[in-house]
Amino acid sequence: MNIENLGEPDLHLLGLKLWIPSRQFADSTDYWDGNWVYITACCTAPFSQVYAQGTFLHLSELQHWLGQLKVLHKNSKGIAELDCMEPNLYARIELNSLGTGTLVVKLTPNHLSQKHEIEFEIDQSYLPKAIKDIETIMKAFPIRKG
Repeated sequence: MNIENLGEPDLHLLGLKLWIPSRQFADSTDYWDGNWVYITACCTAPFSQVYAQGTFLHLSELQHWLGQLKVLHKNSKGIAELDCMEPNLYARIELNSLGTGTLVVKLTPNHLSQKHEIEFEIDQSYLPKAIKDIETIMKAFPIRKG
């Protein structure tokens, strides 16, 4: 996969990059069908790259993670999880009382035959950009209420 052709990612958090070009069902105004988005996800670390493409992210999951990230940024400690219904993508940020901690990313193109988990050191200084990136995504793809 050549991610250079995708341009700048919509979300870039350490080794995790997400591109969201469109909704799965562009004409659907229904809450359930109208909020699935097509996504390309990439997670890179030294000597490792994992890619996945498909419609495995519902905008409600991203909105929920955004709320958790805002609380995490305010408190400088705690947990924020992107816990997707589909098993292709999962991300968890956990910060201790010093504002440092880990980002764990689980990403797979095929959950039946592959498992990939990459852990990064992170601190609270990464949160404002992640929050801004997700807010921009949510403005481009507002939640459809149906």
